[in-house]
Amino acid sequence: MQSLNELLFSRPVDWEAVRDVVSANPAEAGFQDQNLYTRSQLQKCLQIDDCPPPADVVRAVLKANPGAAVSVDKGGRTALYYACIYKCPLDVVSVLLETNPEAAKQKSANGNTPLHVAFSEQVARLLLKYDPSVVAIRSSKGELPLHSAVRWGTPDLVRTLIEQGEKPGVGLLGAGALDKDKDGRSPLDGTCEMICSMTTNKILNETKTDNFERNFFLSKSDFYSAWDKLEAIVRAAYLSYAPPNAPFLLLHALIELDCPLKIIRLGTMAHPEQIVERDYGGRVPVAKVASPERQRMEQLLRQRNCIRMLLRPKDMFASLEAVTVQDNDGRFPLNSSLVNGGRWFFGVRELFFAEPRVASTRDTLTGMYSFMIAALRKGEDVESDIDTIYSLLRECPEVLRFFLP
Repeated sequence: MQSLNELLFSRPVDWEAVRDVVSANPAEAGFQDQNLYTRSQLQKCLQIDDCPPPADVVRAVLKANPGAAVSVDKGGRTALYYACIYKCPLDVVSVLLETNPEAAKQKSANGNTPLHVAFSEQVARLLLKYDPSVVAIRSSKGELPLHSAVRWGTPDLVRTLIEQGEKPGVGLLGAGALDKDKDGRSPLDGTCEMICSMTTNKILNETKTDNFERNFFLSKSDFYSAWDKLEAIVRAAYLSYAPPNAPFLLLHALIELDCPLKIIRLGTMAHPEQIVERDYGGRVPVAKVASPERQRMEQLLRQRNCIRMLLRPKDMFASLEAVTVQDNDGRFPLNSSLVNGGRWFFGVRELFFAEPRVASTRDTLTGMYSFMIAALRKGEDVESDIDTIYSLLRECPEVLRFFLP
């Protein structure tokens, strides 16, 4: 009869023979490596991911060596941790949890819990059933399980963690979607970076739907899986601060959350109809991108490029109609931009030429024309303010007739 070690190193593993050996000679189940990892025999069984052990074999090993459920290797990893990271069947994970429920929240040497390395929704739900608090446990890098899930988990796993993170008392920002690790990166940041790495920069200039998928570096299924994760993450982040019962509009949320231009571009392709839809404040996307006060050059350029993208002529994903949509206060996007520090060369020009008549229409809140709103603004960049005022008057001089004798 082969020894347990010999059976575990053979491929495929004869799990029936493993069960017989452990039953006949329980001492073999208690052997532990003395090499770099100091793995138990149970951990070695669980890490055979191409041929995972059945639950009855795991029970047999635990019966022969009950301590295997609580022992850890040199990395502080329990048997449950091994079962999660090597994608063992759900019934195997269940057996290990029944034997050692505390393992659900036990950290490895790098601070990860089994939930940090869980790959499926079913495993995550089982872990959370034993200890719901693990959804908010951080690794030594400050990462939540949601940080890990956006990298290698399924969309359903991401949604499961968000669902748990939204429950009262958990204390996560946007159900964890906006919580940052020690490097300052949130799950939202990680998801955006992943999708950006999957698509070429040419996506920013695509104008036809049939050209869309040629910009993927990876397979369509990989991209759409990542996009599903993004939608779940963005929804959780957006609705965490939006008013109760506010409708979720993906494109508006991407802009408000300051996502990369490539992500916003993909949003216009996925939901072109949202370019002219109003959010809870009555604002269309171009009004949202024009509103935040941005002072740094990088941010100003991003604002201008985003407005151009949303208004670009001859683009089936863009719409000039958006600049004529007034918010709940009756204010046009052009004046919203000016009130919040918009400048001629960084988006105001694009808003003006999309519909010049707005500049000769009095603002509903102030009763002022656009150039007057720009003149009232207080800021350090006086030169840009003068450029904005002059350019508005140059392009729309007829407003001066109301002030001349």
